[in-house]
Amino acid sequence: MKKLLLNTLLLVGFTSAYAEDFTAGGFEPSWSLTIKHKTGNTYQAILSRELTEVKAVVTRIDRKGYTLFKGQGSDGRPLTIKAIEKSCVNDGKGDISSYTVDVKDRFEGCGDFENPQQSAWAQAKALNAKGYRHYKRGHYKQALLLFQHAREADWNYVLGHYNFACTAAIMMRNNKCITDGDLVDLADVDTVFAALKQSIKLDPKRKAKMQTDPDLSQLRKTYEYYRRVLGYSPNNNRQLKEMLQKLEWTQAHGFYPHHGKPATIRFRGNQVIVTDNRGNQQKGTYTVSNGSIRVTVKGKRLTGKLVADADLGWTLLQFKGKGLPINDFTPSVHLSDISRCDDGE
Repeated sequence: MKKLLLNTLLLVGFTSAYAEDFTAGGFEPSWSLTIKHKTGNTYQAILSRELTEVKAVVTRIDRKGYTLFKGQGSDGRPLTIKAIEKSCVNDGKGDISSYTVDVKDRFEGCGDFENPQQSAWAQAKALNAKGYRHYKRGHYKQALLLFQHAREADWNYVLGHYNFACTAAIMMRNNKCITDGDLVDLADVDTVFAALKQSIKLDPKRKAKMQTDPDLSQLRKTYEYYRRVLGYSPNNNRQLKEMLQKLEWTQAHGFYPHHGKPATIRFRGNQVIVTDNRGNQQKGTYTVSNGSIRVTVKGKRLTGKLVADADLGWTLLQFKGKGLPINDFTPSVHLSDISRCDDGE
């Protein structure tokens, strides 16, 4: 009885592994391919271009990194289809497929396996796993496309959103110039922030993880990360103090190279450290209350607030009073720095 049950399970596993249909297509020239499962590892393939069709019974052969379908076409020519595990952007449709397809000596294009019995969650998990393999190898463009595909497969699959955001953040941190049409829209700070927020919504523990994740290190240096992803408010004393301490604040206006270095202000515990253009330091204390930052340096008291600079599009830490080398500071990293695309990349 146990042996019969084992054989039955093996048979079911074998059948489900092959019970996937495959579709592909391309443009210039326009063509389409449908491969329907028949039995075991045998499929029926129909290759179409305009009004002509080539049919074939093909055998599926799985290899590491790709799948082959081989048979004899109804036009008398061999029909060999290679589905490579490499994400592919369909220029005609503008969508993303999980496989790059080569129909030997005929066409090239994009394709996907289709398993109607596979749940959306399972599809997302499989796509995420493929994306993660590319991510570990440093193939960030391929990984990003697969993580996006995982998000589209199941919007409630948290790793799709989180890994997508981390990969896009790496690409922006490395300042790689992204020219692929679909990637330009994907590797965008607004999309990344939305993905991080969705991952927190699905799994609140992600908020703690992203605070130390090295992939997000550059994003964490921006004021917008705390406001738009973590939902921090400058009117919340604890959250304001955390933003002051974790962000690096540097001179916002009036700096020229011959001055030396930009003035900075650092918040550590209840202490404030101010450094002028020549490297001279002053130490003092500070408190926060209802959005106001009260600084005392050498007996002089100043009051600061976080304000928006409409001209620069930056957030300023602006002080009123005398006692500091300058009164306007800003985070050392802005979103425009992260998403900038250098010439020649």
